[in-house]
Amino acid sequence: MGRVGIKGMIIFFLVCVLLLTIAGLYLKLQPSTTGELWQQVIAPNNPPIDFPFQGGEMRIISGKGLDKPLGVAVTADGRVLVADSGNNRVVMFDITGKVLRQYGQSSIEGVAMNYPVAVAVDDSQQLLYVADFNNGRVQVWHLEGEYLYQLPVEKDGKVLGTIKPAALAVGDSGKLYVSDVLGQRVLVFDASGRFFHQFGKEGTAAGQFKFANGIAVDEQNDRIYVADTNNGRIQEFSLSGEYKRSLKSINERKLVTPRGLALDRQRGLLHIADTITHRIASYDLAAAKGLVWGSESSEKSRFNFPNGLAADQSGNLYIADRDSNRVMVYIHLDQ
Repeated sequence: MGRVGIKGMIIFFLVCVLLLTIAGLYLKLQPSTTGELWQQVIAPNNPPIDFPFQGGEMRIISGKGLDKPLGVAVTADGRVLVADSGNNRVVMFDITGKVLRQYGQSSIEGVAMNYPVAVAVDDSQQLLYVADFNNGRVQVWHLEGEYLYQLPVEKDGKVLGTIKPAALAVGDSGKLYVSDVLGQRVLVFDASGRFFHQFGKEGTAAGQFKFANGIAVDEQNDRIYVADTNNGRIQEFSLSGEYKRSLKSINERKLVTPRGLALDRQRGLLHIADTITHRIASYDLAAAKGLVWGSESSEKSRFNFPNGLAADQSGNLYIADRDSNRVMVYIHLDQ
């Protein structure tokens, strides 16, 4: 009986140690209650999702009061701008989740936003561009909060017509690239806001669009990437608008509704938000291969209709997770 009692006590002790270890790990992974941001370390060999990098840190900006965020951009100094579509505003956060500034909630004609869906930043000029979808325009703001103007939508003195801007991208030259889902085209404006050129039309053939959406631009390599959402593909063009190729699947997994795009130029990766499948695709442009990762859920490490994407200068990935009302940030640990 004495031996049985000692053995039982040892087993009991080991079970207690195991339970305490599990409890400690659980508490470690819980969100902080002192702020709007929490983070979780992802072990490289045991990620909660198919993580495409050699480990990383996941952060979530819960963004106090965000309602259906659709677009995201990040400045060179790490400020995060979110197109908060349900609240008709753009919000600027710091990386801790603190609200720094808001844009667009105004009764002044021309300033008030109506369903902003995308944002882009020109760091050199300290400009914020906003795709003000239902107002059919692109608003231009100074990052410090001053409303400046809306883009002149004209060519040779002639009005281009009504536009519905769905996505924006700024090139190194300061040019602004706008996807217009109404005209099924891409519009390009120079750094001063003058119309430069356009390409694309409605259709299913190469170079044509059905709901032209996310844009990523690599001016150094003469490339524009456009998410052709309802055709289920990404189309690649030269800066002049010459069609080059299409991407319809990655690792035999078809793209269904590609929307947001972000280019990690440091690693040569094109990230794609495949919204309706609740996944992100990360495609190596040089190697012509990639990884599709994620699944549907409101859990910490899953997606719920991811839409807009952005990558900062280090290649960290920002994801506007629409129906979870948050922005997810994947921070590289291999820098």
